[in-house]
Amino acid sequence: MKKHILLLALITFSANAQLGGLVNKAKEKLSEKRSESKISKTMTTENQEMWFEYPYQGYDYTSPSPVRLSDIQKNEYNEIFSPFQHIRKKGEVGTMHYFKDYPELQPVVQPYNNNLKIEFFEALPSSGKEIMANSFTSHSHIYARISTNSSIKEVFDLDEENAVINLKINLYDDDSQKIRYNNNISCALFLSKEEANLKSLDVDILPHSMKYSVFKNKEGDSFYISPFPNMHDQLNFPRNGAYKVGVFIYAKQKDDWGNYKEGDGIMYCNSFDYDFSAKEVATIKSEFQTVFESKKNGIKYANKDLPEEWNSKSNAFTMGMTEQQISNLYVNSYSGGAKVLKVIKVYAHQSSGGWTVQKNEYGIPLYRYSNQFYTMFVKNIESNSCYYQRFSLRQQYNGGGTYDAVIGDITYDVNFTDCSKMK
Repeated sequence: MKKHILLLALITFSANAQLGGLVNKAKEKLSEKRSESKISKTMTTENQEMWFEYPYQGYDYTSPSPVRLSDIQKNEYNEIFSPFQHIRKKGEVGTMHYFKDYPELQPVVQPYNNNLKIEFFEALPSSGKEIMANSFTSHSHIYARISTNSSIKEVFDLDEENAVINLKINLYDDDSQKIRYNNNISCALFLSKEEANLKSLDVDILPHSMKYSVFKNKEGDSFYISPFPNMHDQLNFPRNGAYKVGVFIYAKQKDDWGNYKEGDGIMYCNSFDYDFSAKEVATIKSEFQTVFESKKNGIKYANKDLPEEWNSKSNAFTMGMTEQQISNLYVNSYSGGAKVLKVIKVYAHQSSGGWTVQKNEYGIPLYRYSNQFYTMFVKNIESNSCYYQRFSLRQQYNGGGTYDAVIGDITYDVNFTDCSKMK
C-alpha cells in the first residue's frame, strides 16, 4: 500500500513539475515577445524618422553628411538657415535642393519673400529682340532680368545713396553629383540712385560683345563683370552635356550700428538648363575679353563729376615752388605736353611740406616724393578734352646722400570730365 502511495506521490510531483516548467516557459516566451515588440517599435520609429543630408564640404553629394530632421528642428544654436542653403532628403537624387523646398524645415528658415523674380533671356543685338527661356547652350548669349512690383531698393532694403547687390553663380552637375561655385567670389552690382529705384534690371551672364550691362561704383574704378565666362574650364565642365546653372542675387544687411550681419542677407535665386560643348569655349573666352576691355575703357574714358577740389580754395604751396612752376613741371612731364596741355587750376592739398624717402628691402634709398600732393585740372587743346589728375614731385636717389633734380610724377589715373563745367 505504501508503495502505491509513494508511486502516486512521485507521479503527482512529476506532473506538477512539468506543468510548472511549461508555465515558466510560457512566461519567458511572453516576455521575449514583449521585448521583441519594444525593439520592433523602436526600430520602426527610427526608420520612420526623416533624415536629410548636407553636401560634403558644400561642393558635392558623393559623401554627404546625414542629419535627423529632429536635430535640425531642435536648432540648439538658434541658427536661422538661408532659404537657398543646400540640403536634400536622404534618398533623393539631384544636387539642386534647398532649405526652402521642404515644409518641415520652415520653422528654422529665414522668411522667403517672393516679391521678386529672376528670368533669363537671349538677346539678339542686331535686332533688339529678346527670347525668354529657361534652357540655353554654350553657343547662346544669356542675360538675367531681375524684376519686382515695387523697386529694387525696396525689395533688397537698400540705401539708394550706396546701393549694392551681389551676384554669384553655382554650377550643378548631377552626373558627378557635384556643385561648383565661382570660387565663392560674389560680383558686386553698384547701382546708381536711378537704378536702385527701378522695378527691373538686366544683368549679363554670358554676354554678346555688342550688348552688355555696366554697373560701376561712384569712383568709377570698379565695375560688374559676369563670373560665368571664366567658369568655362575643364574643372567645372569635365564633359560635354547637360548641367544646371543657379544664379543668386543677394544684398547683405546691416545691424543698428551699421555693421554687416553674418550671412548673405536677402537672397533670391533662379536657374536654367545649360547644354555645354567644349568647342565653344574659345569663342566664349574671346567675347568675354572683348566685353571686359569695352567696360574697362568705357569707364576709363567716361566723364566723371568734378571733385570737391574744383570748388575749394587751394592750400599754400609748401615745396618751395610756385603754382606756375608746378604747372610748368606738370605739362613738361608729358612728351609735347607744353604745346597741347593747358592747366586750368592747381589745387594744393594740405601739407607741411618735406619729403618721404622710399627705400628698397635693404634699406637703401631709391627715390623720395613730396609730402604735398596736387590735383591738376587740365584741358587738352588738341583733342578738346578735359580731365583732372593727381600729381606729385619726385627725386631719384644719386647715392652719397644726394638726389637728382625734381621731376613730376604723373603715374596717377586720369579722370575725364565735361569741359563745359571746368570754367
